[in-house]
Amino acid sequence: MDASSPRHVGRPWQMAPYAPQVAQWLREDPNLSGAEILRRVRLAGYRGGKSAFYELVRQLRVPGSGYKRCPHCRALLRDIAETCRHCGRSLPVTVPHPRVLGAAALQEIRRETEAAGVRAASRHRSRRAAATSDGGNSPAAGS
Repeated sequence: MDASSPRHVGRPWQMAPYAPQVAQWLREDPNLSGAEILRRVRLAGYRGGKSAFYELVRQLRVPGSGYKRCPHCRALLRDIAETCRHCGRSLPVTVPHPRVLGAAALQEIRRETEAAGVRAASRHRSRRAAATSDGGNSPAAGS
């Protein structure tokens, strides 16, 4: 055997021809279940085992595509899971971050708030002036 040629040890990887197709299916539909992907690949001619295949699917899944990892045992879980099905521990609640407004939007909100405050203060002053000029006989004077 020539020293420059690579030496292949073990069995050939049966999933190699199917990996690009599986990656494409996961890009098209990240929520596709492993069982459905296995069914499709078996229809395409895959005859290997399911454990190794599920490991391939796990590695190909894009983070943030409906899945998260358990912080305790690192198992891949659906993002809606509340407890880990592998270690049984409860998972931290992931709350989406609130939308951050840009500077222009914040300035517009401030102007609207200040304008509303000025209008309210103006109404209050005009009611008070009307109450004092009325001699206290208006309904606003009693309050």
